[in-house]
Amino acid sequence: MALEFRIFNDGVAYRYRVPGTGTRRIDSEVSQWKIPSGSTLWYQNAENKSYESPYESAAIERLAAGITVAAPMTVTLPDGWGYAMLTEANLVNYSDMSLASTAPNSFQARFTNDPQGWTNNGEIVSPGV
Repeated sequence: MALEFRIFNDGVAYRYRVPGTGTRRIDSEVSQWKIPSGSTLWYQNAENKSYESPYESAAIERLAAGITVAAPMTVTLPDGWGYAMLTEANLVNYSDMSLASTAPNSFQARFTNDPQGWTNNGEIVSPGV
């Protein structure tokens, strides 16, 4: 497996690349992100499939446990540190990602549209996150 990073003037992205041949099953992903205390989140509930509903906002400490939000999620960082966004790009032969609140201030990748997993032929390349 390879972990690829791309660094830009205004962002950082990574993706997994798992070489191989044949049909393989992807059941889940363990990517997880910790959001600093004092941050404010701007998000849509993952149940919304159209991306056309208003965004909700919440302090990270007040977000309900177990909520799953759709990417992108924008974060206003504390103490004027600026903004961050959790999203994905170059989504090819891979399920779309949602972000599940799993622990205080933490989110883990979830595949809301493919909760039972899916199959992939050949090399597995995750989207850039």
